[in-house]
Amino acid sequence: MCSERKKLAGQSDFQDRNDFLKWYKKKEKKCYYCDLTEIESQKLVMLGKLKSNRFPQNGIIGRGKARGVWLEIERKNPKGKYSKANCALCCYFCNNDKSDIFDDKNYRKFQRGRKKFLQSLIKK
Repeated sequence: MCSERKKLAGQSDFQDRNDFLKWYKKKEKKCYYCDLTEIESQKLVMLGKLKSNRFPQNGIIGRGKARGVWLEIERKNPKGKYSKANCALCCYFCNNDKSDIFDDKNYRKFQRGRKKFLQSLIKK
């Protein structure tokens, strides 16, 4: 996320990787939009409750097969830079769905009710 390449390209306001990691470690590990926790997301993916070619196969995390296991870095304003004010942790489902279509305020309106549905899959 916070590579030197993004910094040089003017896409990141994080000072460096350590600045980003410090920000990341302070964040609560739940989705900014739906409150799904990282552990709940892992259960959905690793237990095969939901399937995607981007998810680990048979519980094995491989190259190109690790989405959904950890929360992702999401830019609240998709046109804005990666920065402490513009970034949040987000589950795969919200991040993939929001894409660069919505800003954070409009997406919250769009996605109400998602967490209960995803949690119901864990309980099955």
